[in-house]
Amino acid sequence: MPLADWRDGDEHADVEYCSTLNLEYLQANIEGGEGYDWYYPTSEARAAQRRIPITDGAYKEPWIYRVKDIRNWWSNAHHDRIDGVRVDAPTAWQPGSKPIRFTEYGCAAIDKGANQPNKFVDQKSSESSLPRYSNGRRDDAMQMQYLRALLSYWSADDRNPDATAYSGRMLDIERSLAWAWDTRPWPYFPELSSYWSDAENYARGHWISGRTAHQPLATVIAEICRTAGLFDYDVSRVDGVVRGYVVPNVQSARADLQPLLMAYGVEVSEQDGKIVFFMRADAPEEVLDPNFLVRRDGPVIAKQRAPLAEAPRRVLVNHMDAEGDFEIRVADASLPGRSVVPISQSEVPLSLTRGEAHGLAERFLTEANVGRDTVEFELAPSARSPKAGHLLRIDGSNDLWRIDRLEDGGGRKVQAVRTERAQYDPSDRVEDGTGRVRPLAPLPVDATFLELPLLTGEEVPYAPYVAISASPWPGTVTVQSSFDDANYRVNSVITAPSVIGTTETVLDRAAPSIFDNGPELLVRIRNDGLESVSRTALLSGANVAAINDGSLTGWEVFQFQTARLVAPGLWGLSTRLRGQRGTEWAMAAPHPVGSKVVFLDTTLTQLTLAKDALGRDRYYRTGPASLPVENDAYVPAIFAARGEGLRPYAPVHLRAFPNASDVRVTWIRRSRTGGDGWDAVDVPLGETRERYRVRVIQGDGNIAWEVETTSPEVTIENRHFEDLISGPVSVGVSQISEDVGPGAEARIVVQ
Repeated sequence: MPLADWRDGDEHADVEYCSTLNLEYLQANIEGGEGYDWYYPTSEARAAQRRIPITDGAYKEPWIYRVKDIRNWWSNAHHDRIDGVRVDAPTAWQPGSKPIRFTEYGCAAIDKGANQPNKFVDQKSSESSLPRYSNGRRDDAMQMQYLRALLSYWSADDRNPDATAYSGRMLDIERSLAWAWDTRPWPYFPELSSYWSDAENYARGHWISGRTAHQPLATVIAEICRTAGLFDYDVSRVDGVVRGYVVPNVQSARADLQPLLMAYGVEVSEQDGKIVFFMRADAPEEVLDPNFLVRRDGPVIAKQRAPLAEAPRRVLVNHMDAEGDFEIRVADASLPGRSVVPISQSEVPLSLTRGEAHGLAERFLTEANVGRDTVEFELAPSARSPKAGHLLRIDGSNDLWRIDRLEDGGGRKVQAVRTERAQYDPSDRVEDGTGRVRPLAPLPVDATFLELPLLTGEEVPYAPYVAISASPWPGTVTVQSSFDDANYRVNSVITAPSVIGTTETVLDRAAPSIFDNGPELLVRIRNDGLESVSRTALLSGANVAAINDGSLTGWEVFQFQTARLVAPGLWGLSTRLRGQRGTEWAMAAPHPVGSKVVFLDTTLTQLTLAKDALGRDRYYRTGPASLPVENDAYVPAIFAARGEGLRPYAPVHLRAFPNASDVRVTWIRRSRTGGDGWDAVDVPLGETRERYRVRVIQGDGNIAWEVETTSPEVTIENRHFEDLISGPVSVGVSQISEDVGPGAEARIVVQ
């Protein structure tokens, strides 16, 4: 049953009620209005609002033609009409013998839904239609006010009479059914549109699921006023829906009200000793009578315009997402053009849908730019009708001015700002949901632990890394650790998956530090894609990966310039730099098919580890954060970190100079930290002091002689090479760390 006949503009028949959301207006149409007092005989009559009274001239029973006259239908005897003639004998119906129940009541959450409550929008239905004169925008307040009007009206004892034939009232409102409550869980319905094909209809549909906890804005304002001890207030002209509001601190009522008034466009003024709240969009409007202007020195009406450079071209609004786990989101609105400065950023402690937040950002942007124009003038004391928040038209122009400040003294000093009613219209943005992922049973994740050298120099040098991959991704993954396989504590939290692949071709050995232009390395990955980079970007540290068999140590760090998509999920990596960050020792043998490749980006997470825990076994369990650590979805691991980032690089440019009595060996050290600068005379030492281990190594791997030295050269007497008959003899040199001992070793064959 329609509870409204609302039209846009201010020239329709019901404009005196100011808003279609006015409870008084809606309730006046429950036992009144269309279908009760009058009807439209034609569509032309409806367009012109020519209302024809509903009458019954012959028998004075107009209620038989009133589709909304429940009271008279229930309380009177029924007489059939045959060819328009009333039958004297009543039907079997006994007045007041049964309660009336609504099997469906409510209206869609759409603009002007009360005009035709039964209409709905569904592109897949032949009955899809907007309510009459609706612009099609989502309007949760319309649905809320319709339900409030109907329920509060029929819940009043004086409107819903007691029955005499049974225990109860005429209308059994407690057993009436609102349309529609959905058993599908909100907010997964409607957010999981891949599950339910009608999810797109929710925003402007009849569903009350997920909406029943919302509060009328008028109720929230009234509660704040009463809590502050203010009882002389009027919120009858306030409409809007509050989905959630955070009051972070104990503060004044003014501070509590300010975010609500600003976000919903509510004006407040004192009128006849009462605090009156009303919507700016519905503010009273009048034309300023110039006869009431006070003329003093200076201009009678002083207009000012703020500089354009001070007005924002872009507005950001921080808010809570009402339909996405209350995450903090940012709505953005900007003026057309290249420049987006200055930028204004606001934070509202409200839960908003994306459409509401975008509309709020648009309104803030429009208000700031239209409101550059201000005006000041003085009215005679007898001009009592203008009040704070009211709108004025001045000088016969079409510009609207909102009174922001009004001071009563000898005259009435007015400060007003230019405004437009259209800026309070809701946004046309379609509610697009939050992109909630489909709920899936948590499964074990693929956790790859890595001991790596320092990559940027800013990491903790002794802590290992973890790369996590999972399909489907569980949202958040935790790594929990313990020293005794009990009493696990959260070590690290991972919010995004790493890119991990598996090789489908062999990666042969290659010379380090120069480009490896060998065959493409084919790597299959199951998540993000890869991209090629320029030579400059490559040399600046882009496209870094590590390859190994998946064990904790032995990772070779390499870079690649070109990534080519060979087939879905299969990439070819070429133009490589091998053995980066001192890992050339990891190329001792080719990397076979099935090797694991971890792409080293920001998703790689370094574990928390104390330095004194190096060399001690530690237990780890990795799994979805939503589950307890004892769950089978957690993957166990145990290992002792050795502090790969503390290991010195192998020296380079080994040279052997044999002579009659000895062999002199020289080398150049490298630094694991700060070694990329070109201006210094030498690279940083990177260790507490300079020390090297030098070994004479037989062909079978046995150590024939070993010594430590503090300079980058050593002289080995020939007697240390005597009687060494097991193949070629080499000299190995490694720099020594005070923390982890000898680092990677470089070798040179001397005989």
